[in-house]
Amino acid sequence: MTSAERLAKAIGYPEDVSGEAITLQVDDGGVLVREEGGRLILERVLCRPEDGSGALARLAGFAAGRLLKEESALAWDPRENAVILWQDMAANAADGVLKRVFEVFCTSCDWWVARVGETGGAPKSFPSMMIMP
Repeated sequence: MTSAERLAKAIGYPEDVSGEAITLQVDDGGVLVREEGGRLILERVLCRPEDGSGALARLAGFAAGRLLKEESALAWDPRENAVILWQDMAANAADGVLKRVFEVFCTSCDWWVARVGETGGAPKSFPSMMIMP
């Protein structure tokens, strides 16, 4: 059983999944779960901003503060051409740890998805006063 499959079992995912990399459908979005270098990586696409939309600049303004509150991180994925949220953990973590980390990650995803929904009138450049990572 792969670590991704173990995670699906630990959270009680209702569908059968198999493979080294799986996508779990959670809260109207897909969470990619894959193992790399002994780490289990969780990723969710938050948005694919259009050029000049300002969404990326607005979301980046929240990133430094959120890093202080949670283990997940906002990133740009050039393969997906998208803003993603990702987090990793030890692939050999106990089932209880896998479940807890996944639940916290999904809660973080909910917070970020809500911020993406607020980006309609976002500024097209970075504000002059901002903590930059």
